[in-house]
Amino acid sequence: MSDKNAQNKHTNKHSFVDDMADEYRADTLTRLARVSLTLDELARAGAPDEDLLGEIKSHAHSIKGASKTFGFTGLSVVAHAMDDFLRNLDLDGGLVFLDDLERLNNLMISVTSASDIISQKTGEKMLSDLDLPMDNHGKGTHAKGQAIALLIMARGDERNAMARTLEILGLGVLTARDGVQAIELATVRRPDIIITTLHSDRLSAPELVQVFAEINATASIPTLVMLPEVDKKAGSTSKDAIALLTSELPPSVHKIKQGAKLNQQLSAKLVELGVISL
Repeated sequence: MSDKNAQNKHTNKHSFVDDMADEYRADTLTRLARVSLTLDELARAGAPDEDLLGEIKSHAHSIKGASKTFGFTGLSVVAHAMDDFLRNLDLDGGLVFLDDLERLNNLMISVTSASDIISQKTGEKMLSDLDLPMDNHGKGTHAKGQAIALLIMARGDERNAMARTLEILGLGVLTARDGVQAIELATVRRPDIIITTLHSDRLSAPELVQVFAEINATASIPTLVMLPEVDKKAGSTSKDAIALLTSELPPSVHKIKQGAKLNQQLSAKLVELGVISL
């Protein structure tokens, strides 16, 4: 294949992707316009309507599903927040959620219609600035006032065991296997505390601490890092452990050591931070 043909092929491929992204943007704006009309219908109805809410949920879920595929990373952040908001509505309170839902929809319209694609970090900032009480319209344990912990652990067996421990202590638990998933969950769900071990897939604890401290939506959430016991004879202290033990950490970061008394330390620290009361 000649250089000219190869260049044309690359150009055509790039144009096709651009066309698909443009189509997705147009389709999304159409869906969001329909959501706006449906919200008006809900307001006129004066009470929650499952059929109308079902239509809104369908649009939000479709937007969320394809947003990252076409590079709309900022929209993906807001779409996940809206989908989560809708899935956790408490309909017993009537239409108290309507104003916040309209604000979310308007934000999605702004993000989608921006001349330049909004980045994930900008999307997170815009969502944070919206200052929605994401947990006020939830259902289940969080809606009843139960504190929520976001648990970040790479190994599934250890993650499940620790989740059960936290539940016994009276917490609702969100789990993440890696730092990237944790950042998304923390931004959208706004847990009361973030708990992590030294390592998670893709991001280490020092890196996670730094990211959480820099994002407005998570900067004020206390982060608890469970450090492994140091084997002084074997000299097994890792670089990540040394970084956490010796560096100056944000005031929201706290440390406890894993070991035989982990559960006792954990419950004491959670009480100290005001996350639970025993």
